[in-house]
Parts: sequence; structure tokens; C-alpha cells
Amino acid sequence: MFEWRKGLAVAVRVQNPHGFFYFQTKYKNSGRRGMKRKAFLNIASVEKRLYTLPEGAKYLGRSVWSIRELIWHGKLPRVKVGRRVHVDVRDLEEFVRKHKGYNDENPGS
Repeated sequence: MFEWRKGLAVAVRVQNPHGFFYFQTKYKNSGRRGMKRKAFLNIASVEKRLYTLPEGAKYLGRSVWSIRELIWHGKLPRVKVGRRVHVDVRDLEEFVRKHKGYNDENPGS
């Protein structure tokens, strides 16, 4: 666990259930001597929206090259900033929703 300390605040590196890391800021005891007042601020309350291609591939359970091919064939939108290519988590969820289905032999069962 990584800790960064400055004054009364401590930033702790924490891993969420999806395997991504975020920093959680914890404030140590503050105020008068003897008071045990603590405040917690969770920086990860804002969900990550843009994934890199390896993160998007892990999210879909595919390889990075298959994600690139989906982007090249226009089946998955991309977000490009400079030379970096990202995929939006909402587009990944929409892709899964569009391709979810049942066997042709037994629809609805």
C-alpha cells in the first residue's frame, strides 16, 4: 500500500474490485489535543469513464487487438486525444447490450 503524507492528510493507494487503483485521502486527528475527530474523503467517488485499450479489453474479456479491430471496423467508438486512444465505458456497455442475445433455436428460454 502506497502512502503519501503531508501535514495532517494521508493519501492511501487502494485497489477497487475491478482491479484499478485510486487514491483515498484520510485526515488524521485534527483540532485540539485529545479530540478524536476524523474526516474521510473518498476520491474514487467519481467513476473512471475513459479506459485505455488494455483496460477496455480486460473489461470485455477480449484481446487488445480485437478491441482495435472493433474500432477500425466502426463497431466501437473511440476517444482520441493526441496519440492516445481510449474507449468510453458507456460505449463498452452499449456494445455488450447490442450483442447480447439468445440462441436462434430457443428464443426466450
